[in-house]
Amino acid sequence: MWSVCRTDILCTNPMGIGDLRRTRGLTQEELARRVRVSIRTVAAWERGESLPRQRHARALARALGVAIDDLFPANGTAIPTS
Repeated sequence: MWSVCRTDILCTNPMGIGDLRRTRGLTQEELARRVRVSIRTVAAWERGESLPRQRHARALARALGVAIDDLFPANGTAIPTS
């Protein structure tokens, strides 16, 4: 699924974070709490407006029960480090 980021750079929407969240029966609030980010941040990830930083990507993958590579397939999408 492709979307245009706020910076007008073509980027990928991390592989269905919203779909994975709903499949696991989690609300945005519950996922945000588990990853230790705001609900607004989770919503932005789901819309493809931003990407999680490395530490959040790891926590996100853990919370959703998937490998980090499943969230961000090797397609050139870099996970921000800071």
